Order: sequence, then structure tokens, then C-alpha cells
Amino acid sequence: MKQGELFIITTGAYSDYGISGKFKAEKDFDFDAVLKAWLEAHPDEQKEYSFSSHKFLEHLESEGFVSVAHILTLHLSDYACVANAPEKSARARRDSDPPWV
Repeated sequence: MKQGELFIITTGAYSDYGISGKFKAEKDFDFDAVLKAWLEAHPDEQKEYSFSSHKFLEHLESEGFVSVAHILTLHLSDYACVANAPEKSARARRDSDPPWV
């Protein structure tokens, strides 16, 4: 990651898929290397069905790697039907809290 870069972290698959958070890189860092080091320091998180993305995200923020990016989310469609058509109200929200609160 490069300092100033905006990015989204996602988790899960299919019905469990979700956006864990929207972030801004506060300094240059190698995401994979930071995750690897964190997992080595927390071996219980490596067990199947044991990884807590919230704990790792808290680590990224507390160590100054990232800050929460308060950016606008626009929902464009539901199942190939335009959600923001003129007859519908736009569904937009701003994130104000860290995603793990």
C-alpha cells in the first residue's frame, strides 16, 4: 500500500461476503507482510474458522498503518435492477464509526 491510497477490505464469500471497512493508508506498507507477521504473533487466529478480521483491523489502525476513510457509499443496483432510478430515492450513507465498533 502507498501512503494516501484509499482501499476497501472485504471478507467472506457469497451470502457471507461483506465490506469490512474503507481505509486510507497512513504510510507505505506491505499488506501481506503485515498480515503474515500478525498471524505469526497470533497463532490461534490461523486455526480454521478462528480468524478475527476485527482484531487485525484494530491492529492496522493502532499501529498507524491505516485510518478509517469516511467516504460516501452509493448503492447502484439490486439483482440487475437500478436502485437509484429517478422514481426511487438515492440510498447513500456516510461511515462515521470504525467498522468493528
